[in-house]
Amino acid sequence: MAHRKPPEGGGGVVCTQTSLGEVLRSPDRNAFRAINSKRVDIFIVDAVSVSILAIEYQGDGHYQNNAPMRDAVKKEALRKPGVPTVEINANDMKPAIETKIQMALMPHIANNAENSIEY
Repeated sequence: MAHRKPPEGGGGVVCTQTSLGEVLRSPDRNAFRAINSKRVDIFIVDAVSVSILAIEYQGDGHYQNNAPMRDAVKKEALRKPGVPTVEINANDMKPAIETKIQMALMPHIANNAENSIEY
């Protein structure tokens, strides 16, 4: 897993090609085996390692072989613990990508604002 250290005092970590087995757990060994080898293109965690967003890039050659089945397993594995997922398509323009990510992050940002402490 490649990632960058979060800035002092907060921030988060952007991870690339992250194995779902590194960030998701299951008491069911078979369920864990089903997700352990699946990778998400970009995975973002906050400063205390809470999973906040998964981003999948669906390039031109994405829909080959058993890709739909692999994607379904990943989507369900991320849906159950409530990790939002954004799909970026090859023809998406920058403004659309930014909007998708902002919309997916809104609940996390709102929750952090509610739980912040002012001095």
